Amino acid sequence: MNDNLMLPLSQAEWRVMDVIWENGPLAARDVYYLLVQKNSNKQWAYKTVKTFLARLVKKNAISYTRVGNSYLYETFISREESARIEVNRLTQTVCGVEKSELVLLLLQELGCSESMCKRIMSIVPSSKRKHFCKPPVKRA
Repeated sequence: MNDNLMLPLSQAEWRVMDVIWENGPLAARDVYYLLVQKNSNKQWAYKTVKTFLARLVKKNAISYTRVGNSYLYETFISREESARIEVNRLTQTVCGVEKSELVLLLLQELGCSESMCKRIMSIVPSSKRKHFCKPPVKRA
């Protein structure tokens, strides 16, 4: 894995990536159309979507192929690989916290389903298991 493959992405850029992951190579107008459909509460101008696509190309998150007068955009990496990159970036950013402790904090904050707990238990050493599978933290 190459952690320099992608620079950090904004929340909006993740939305664009999500549309491309779900629908395969797309022209900018198709990305725009699908974003409008998917995020009806957040309307972007077509030019804004084109800007996000250009940024994602610059960040090496997506590539494009020219087809006639249009460009088809596709992702360089899978959703899972990008998640690994972000997790590694997060573990390097949160100073003084061991990776295993960070995972525990995330699970305690988010909680997990029974099936996910079983999956986790199968890979977590028994000494760490008591910290997992607690209900999510309620925020006021």
